[in-house]
Order: sequence, then C-alpha cells, then structure tokens
Amino acid sequence: MKYAIWRHENSIGNSGEHTIGLYKHLLRTKDDNPIIYVEHDFQREFALCIPGITPANIRYFDEKNCKLDSVHTDEYSNNIYMPSVYREKMSYPASWADLTASPECTLTFPHEHYKNKKLPKNTIVMHVREKNTFHKRVVGANEEPERFVNPQTFFEIAEYYANKGIQVVRVGDKNQTPFPKHHNILDFALEEDRTILDDLYLISESRAFISCDSGIWPLAAGMKKNLVLSNITSIFYPMQLFMQNGKKHLMVQKSAVIDWLPKETTTLLMKKVHINEKNQIYLEDNTAEEIIEATKRFL
Repeated sequence: MKYAIWRHENSIGNSGEHTIGLYKHLLRTKDDNPIIYVEHDFQREFALCIPGITPANIRYFDEKNCKLDSVHTDEYSNNIYMPSVYREKMSYPASWADLTASPECTLTFPHEHYKNKKLPKNTIVMHVREKNTFHKRVVGANEEPERFVNPQTFFEIAEYYANKGIQVVRVGDKNQTPFPKHHNILDFALEEDRTILDDLYLISESRAFISCDSGIWPLAAGMKKNLVLSNITSIFYPMQLFMQNGKKHLMVQKSAVIDWLPKETTTLLMKKVHINEKNQIYLEDNTAEEIIEATKRFL
C-alpha cells in the first residue's frame, strides 16, 4: 500500500505525529513493505525511524504531478493513504488522540542508513522555539505566539549543566538566537550541512532532551528517549474567559497532544495561565529552576 507523511504547513512536529500514527497502522495491518510518500527530507528521515523501513520504501511527491501545498485534495493522491486529519476515505489514523491506541510501538534511530559524523554522546540536547524563526507554509513564522519562549531561560539552563561538566547541544533552527559560548556547549543548529537525522542521532544518544512545545519532540518521545517537554501550551485549545456569579472562569478544551506520552521517559511542564486586570489571558514560561528540577530524574 501507499501512504504519505505530509503536512499542509510543513510542520515538523505534526509530521512526527503522523510518523508514529503510520507506524501503528502498519503494525495493525501487517504491511511490511509499504511505499511512503514525503515532500521533504526531514519527513524521509522520520520515516526511516520506523523499524523495517529503508530508503527503497520512500518516494518524494513531485511538484510536476501534484500541488505540494494541497496534496490531500489532489487527484494524484487518490490511491495514497493520507493522515486522517485531512480526510476520512483513503486515510490512516494519525491524530494525537490516535496515538493512544494500540499497538505499543517504539521508533528506532536508523543507524544502518546514517553516516556517523562522530557527534557527541551522553549529552543534554535542547531545543527552543522563538518568534520569527522557522517559517511554515500557509501560516508563516509567528503562528501560535503563546508557544514561543524566552531563550534566556534556556541559556541559563545550558550554562548550569555546562559548568557542571555536562556537554549541552542545541538543535533546531539556525535563525534562532545563538547559545552562549562555552567549551561544554555545542550550538549544533549553526553547523553547516546538518540534517534532521543528525539531530535525531544526538537525541537518540543523549542523557535527556529538554524541549519546549515545538519541533522534533514527538520523535524523541516516539523513540522513548528521556524527554523534558517544557512550556506546554498546545493542550490548552481553545481557552475562553467568562464571568459567572461575579467571578472569572476560564474554560479550556484540552487536546490530546500529550496523552500518549510514556510516563517512564517523559516529564511534562505546562506554562502557567494567568488573567490580568483587563481580563486578558496570558501565559508564563517555566523557570530555569523548574526545568532543571524536572530533568534531575534522568541524570
């Protein structure tokens, strides 16, 4: 059968969501020789983390054959199973909620398809989401500003561990604020010719991965690597403030983004929700101290 790991806005995190959903679907259907279509190299590298998938199983969508920003509605994809968030027919279960369903599965780093660059092991890997960095198709670079964090907090964390002799590696977008200079800090996001597969290797060989609510964290969770997922906001969607009996109330519809995460390897930290005097909702970042405390169990 043919399947697709694809996102209309080129989201890295949601591509990870669909990768895990597809793996579960392949296990259920016992399809051990699928053809997986992708648009980008990072989606190809995600697909290689599905055990049994090799480069021979992967194809690229071709701009000559379909509209890359709307593959799910294009006639070209009529015989390709798409993520279920896009359509009901010819789809596989791939929403966050679907990831809670059986069977149990674990992604693996594809060592056999990776040219080792002698990257460091036993590190703390970090990822930060800032505004005006990764530009998504359709939605731009500043979608969901509540998910942005203050990078200074993560600089403080990086220096804390670096001063203790633990090597820290930053992965992510090269357009973000550079990490502090320190002999125990590798700002890998600034390296030339790096790939998502390099980032995944670093995470797979790390002591812990400290992330905010963005980017590659679903793959780290899918590989059951030690994950501190901080500054979570995407589970609070939507939030609505209302008054009742003279009191302020906040109605939150909780999403299933984190319900599937393995407790043995995951620590979760939500942003704090506040309401100011003007009845405006605002979110407060986790502190460096909170994140360091949450990471202790993995060190």
